[in-house]
Amino acid sequence: MAREIHIDSVDAVPRPIVAIGNDYPDGHRIKPHHHRRGQLISGASGVIVLSTAEGTWVMPPQRGMWIPPATEHNVRMVGAVSMQSLYLEPDAVSSMPAHCQVVGISPFMRSLMTEALNLPLEYELGGRAGAVMELISHEM
Repeated sequence: MAREIHIDSVDAVPRPIVAIGNDYPDGHRIKPHHHRRGQLISGASGVIVLSTAEGTWVMPPQRGMWIPPATEHNVRMVGAVSMQSLYLEPDAVSSMPAHCQVVGISPFMRSLMTEALNLPLEYELGGRAGAVMELISHEM
């Protein structure tokens, strides 16, 4: 999986969407935290259990979770998880819900997310990479 990095190290990248992927072993836990950007989190494999003050959700690979900016959450992995996350600038998420919401991840969206992980962090906005990210915005 591309980009085994933490969002804090790339949060200032001047792009509306940043894609990060990380692989985690069964039972791995990510302690409570929040992000400046909104996050669409999904696992290409394994199951993600995500908890916030609003509740707890279980996501198999065909599901994801929209997490609004500044929402504290923690994560637990069931099975080996290949996590894919899209981090969106707050001004790019005005059409997204103000609360956590489970979303379907279509095969097309999964392909877009996988492709986004292979793009440069500072992708060219007017080029092919920018078009991929624009498609992601429309699919969300």
